Amino acid sequence: KSEVSRNTDEDVPMALIGDSLENGVRFMTDRLEDKAAYLEKRILAFADEFEKNMGTNCQAAVDSATQEPVWAVGRVVVDGETEGRLNLRSVLLEGSIKHSMGRRVKLNLDGVASASLFPGQVVAVHGVNPTGYCFVVQKIVDAALPEMPSTPIVESDGDIDMVVAAGPFTTSEDLSYQPLDALLAYVGRTTPSVLILLGPFVDVEHAGVRTGNLEVSFAQLFESLCEKLRALDDISPNTKLCLAPSIRDVHHDPVFPQAPFPPSSLAKSGKTCTSLPNPATFTVGTLT
Repeated sequence: KSEVSRNTDEDVPMALIGDSLENGVRFMTDRLEDKAAYLEKRILAFADEFEKNMGTNCQAAVDSATQEPVWAVGRVVVDGETEGRLNLRSVLLEGSIKHSMGRRVKLNLDGVASASLFPGQVVAVHGVNPTGYCFVVQKIVDAALPEMPSTPIVESDGDIDMVVAAGPFTTSEDLSYQPLDALLAYVGRTTPSVLILLGPFVDVEHAGVRTGNLEVSFAQLFESLCEKLRALDDISPNTKLCLAPSIRDVHHDPVFPQAPFPPSSLAKSGKTCTSLPNPATFTVGTLT
């Protein structure tokens, strides 16, 4: 938290970058063909970015026999005949449907000094495949990073004072949200331009929530927290309020990425609140 150096009567513009998830979207309803199409898209996107940045063809089929070194792109998977754990002897590379018909090949990593791999990771490998059954890897590229975008210099008329706090906003003994009261008192004294609160707000790991020993529902508990935020109207009326959920919020969909809180659940906060998805990229004034 920086020192206050801006007139908080000025309106600080805020904007979400990219599209936000919508509330009510169904999850865990993916069809197998949709999952396959998504994996194919990831592999092909990596290959296109790799060729663009490296200037090297990487469209070789992963299981094509070749004595000459080639580049191939695919997804790291675990050999099902092993214990199901990824190790030097259980790494397979699954190629794209377009270039490899989705076939897999065993990777020999003996010639690689070091590698950090995990199941599902998309990588480009360079090496030979003498028999078509084992790709002898000489080099691994695990990221096809595009050029870093340049950020234009924007003139600012002053510093933006911001407070960012992450939950849970209560102690482990109760759910009275006394730490939140202390935070709001601090905001009242410093009157920042923006207050960003990150979940969890109703923490699934809190003892009172885990046991279910509550006299109200989880949604009502969140509403009581929002009522506390109404105090900002009096103590710091020009402070913009932003809320973002956490996957530990028991009253919200525990999937990642998360949609923002629905406006109806924030009605009791009093202020015009910006509800952010998790994760979110947004601008505050000239900051991103």
